[in-house]
Amino acid sequence: MATKLSLYPWQESVWSRLQAYQTQNRLPQALLLSGPKGIGKRRLVHYFARFILCENGNICGECGSCKLLAGDSHPDLQVIAPEPGKPITVDAMRVLIDGLSLRSQYGKGRIVIVDSADRMNIASANSFLKTLEEPGPDTHIVLICETSGLLPATIRSRCQQIKLIPPAEDIALAWLQDQGHELEAAKLALTLNHQAPLLAKSWLESDSPAKRQKFLRHWHALMESRLDPVLLAEQWKEESVEELLSWITVLTGDLVRMAFGLSDRIMNLDCQTLLQKYGKQLNLRKLMNYWQQLLETSQDCHSQANRQLMLEALFIATYRLTS
Repeated sequence: MATKLSLYPWQESVWSRLQAYQTQNRLPQALLLSGPKGIGKRRLVHYFARFILCENGNICGECGSCKLLAGDSHPDLQVIAPEPGKPITVDAMRVLIDGLSLRSQYGKGRIVIVDSADRMNIASANSFLKTLEEPGPDTHIVLICETSGLLPATIRSRCQQIKLIPPAEDIALAWLQDQGHELEAAKLALTLNHQAPLLAKSWLESDSPAKRQKFLRHWHALMESRLDPVLLAEQWKEESVEELLSWITVLTGDLVRMAFGLSDRIMNLDCQTLLQKYGKQLNLRKLMNYWQQLLETSQDCHSQANRQLMLEALFIATYRLTS
């Protein structure tokens, strides 16, 4: 029996919209689904592809198409995605386009999924444009991306757009609890992961919560001038600078909120006492300068800059916040 693919509970409304396209025989030739990371865009699109290609029209799991889809070997489903850290190249796009010259083999049409479409480079986007305008009979193209604004206007204008957002907190929390996570931990994970339930789940099931607790202790010690920032940078140099920056940025944002009396809007829900202490005593101008340094360091993360030196500079600035 074919592997069962199911939707996430927060996807029912958008699924009804997609399903209506097919049942009312008005499926667009090109769809663009955009939204933040960690809300299940990819699963939704692949579920939709199974619905379209199922020989019984209901994701039966038993027909030949469903079995091929479950094994990622259906000839009428083509998926293109970039390699990690790289754009979708024009060569990869040409391979996809060449494949579309062949006829559909199962008579239910053909689905093309362009994953991370916002990572097409200029050449690949231009190469894809004609196919998007004239995809061929019974061919439907679905683009998935996080930031639709990064796509050329010529691409966006040729697609029916659906913008997805993170689910309501109560729905996300219920789902995380169903996955075996405690309520308070789930709340914190959602807050620290932009309300994206899949990111929150991955975070909870990794070593990040324990690492964050260790980092919070070190951050507190830095603020109290009890640790040498250079030695601390040496200790953390092998960890993800992006993750450390994320934690520091969220902490700093909470300090700014505290300074403006917005304690009910903090994100580090487990650090309220500590944040109240520093939010009252820190110089706001110094804190805003520190915030600006964080933003600049975040940009440098994507360069070839020495990461240990970046951490040293950041930890020294943290050390000096309270001096």
